[in-house]
Amino acid sequence: MDKRLFFIVLMIFLLIIYYIYVLFPVSMMDFLVSNNGEVLIHGERVIELSEEIAEKVWVSYNRYLSRKPYDPGLFAWGIQYEIRSYVLLYKITNDLKWLLRAVKRCDYLVRYSDVNGDGIPSWGNYNSTYGNDRYASEGYREFSVWDGVISTALLDVSQTILDDPRLRENETLFCRAMEYLDVSRRVVEHYRDAWTSVSDGGYYWDSPREDVVGPIVNRFSALGIAEIKLYEIAGDDSYLERPQAMAMFLKNRLRYVDGCYVWTYRLSVDVTSFKGYEDISHGAIDLEFMLLSYRYGLVFNGTDIERLTCTYTKYIWLGFSFRPHLATRVSGEYTADYVPYSRNWIMLSEVNPVIWLFQWYALNDHDIMYNACYLQGLLQLLSYYPRIGKVIESFVNYTKVIINKGVVKYSLSSFYVESLVDKAIKQFENGDVEEAYRTLIYVNFIVEKVQRYFFVEVVSLLLIILLLFYILVGYLRSEKNV
Repeated sequence: MDKRLFFIVLMIFLLIIYYIYVLFPVSMMDFLVSNNGEVLIHGERVIELSEEIAEKVWVSYNRYLSRKPYDPGLFAWGIQYEIRSYVLLYKITNDLKWLLRAVKRCDYLVRYSDVNGDGIPSWGNYNSTYGNDRYASEGYREFSVWDGVISTALLDVSQTILDDPRLRENETLFCRAMEYLDVSRRVVEHYRDAWTSVSDGGYYWDSPREDVVGPIVNRFSALGIAEIKLYEIAGDDSYLERPQAMAMFLKNRLRYVDGCYVWTYRLSVDVTSFKGYEDISHGAIDLEFMLLSYRYGLVFNGTDIERLTCTYTKYIWLGFSFRPHLATRVSGEYTADYVPYSRNWIMLSEVNPVIWLFQWYALNDHDIMYNACYLQGLLQLLSYYPRIGKVIESFVNYTKVIINKGVVKYSLSSFYVESLVDKAIKQFENGDVEEAYRTLIYVNFIVEKVQRYFFVEVVSLLLIILLLFYILVGYLRSEKNV
């Protein structure tokens, strides 16, 4: 066989393999909800799975605390998630057991809030006995982020009790709520002098005694969240002054890229300094602060929240055909699996419900984890569930946008993709949301594979055209010579 014909056949064969791969149907995917409309994870009702995880977390933390009664690392990065999860469980199930467990944990934290005996509540890293050696590299001291997230958990419980007339009537619970409120207030006041003002806002230091490392977003944001929650409970406008200054400081240092916001773990007073993007776990604290600031009109506006939504859909969400499905950093960089630590990002589903679907998909396609941070993220699926119709409608809109962007519209498969989207729309309009969901999943898999390997299609087609042209020219020359 002529070498040119051989290469044409080879390129055609490569194209066939490429299209088989791109258009190969995905396996049957789990659906989001049961026939009764209850949200599922791994085919199990989320609420039942959450209660199972909560029971194991309760036992696990009890065992750990019996061995090491004071561990601020566990308090900040375990127990505060546990408390906030119990509050969510109580609100979802109305089972008082979960609120009482949250109260018991809060009592424990209050009991250990002044181990250094200075009369000021804080959960600092003081030494090997009253601390955690893992954090000793930054010095044995108090950390604003620990005090902030722990105070926020206390305030969650306090607010839950004080906002419910039935719970307020219980003298024991009312006294507990007021105690947690007072401890949190004293924690925040402890940091009043640990503050740097700049021309466009200000920030809390990461330690009450000195600004050790400069403005780290999650550290000052944690105190900002606690202050805003103090405002929600006490109604004192003074608790919004520092959060407003921090919101301005942060917003002016967010980088606007292609319709989205990205930012770094540590900021600089110099707004032109930019390196080291924030990860989505610490970024979940930043996000909560920005959303609370927006709720109370503190610097952030609707456009800013749209840009944060863009951050998730364009950078954090990696796609259905990737596993894990979420990036490690807000810039889209992947270095480690942070799906179990991705709580709070689902809050953006109130702006764009497709984010709820993405979070569900990421968690459903991940191993079950028996820790409190994962538990909080799981329960937020129920807290922010926008109903299946709204989810699928937003999924349709998202899919219509992505097939009209990027290289997919130049692919020969674009005609088939467009017909599938039309099919999904008809399925949705006819009330068959499950089939519409499966069709849209298939479309997204095709689009993602085309975006990744479109060069194969282009190179193969170009080589085929060039070789055919070369053969045609050779044929015409031979005819002329004859």
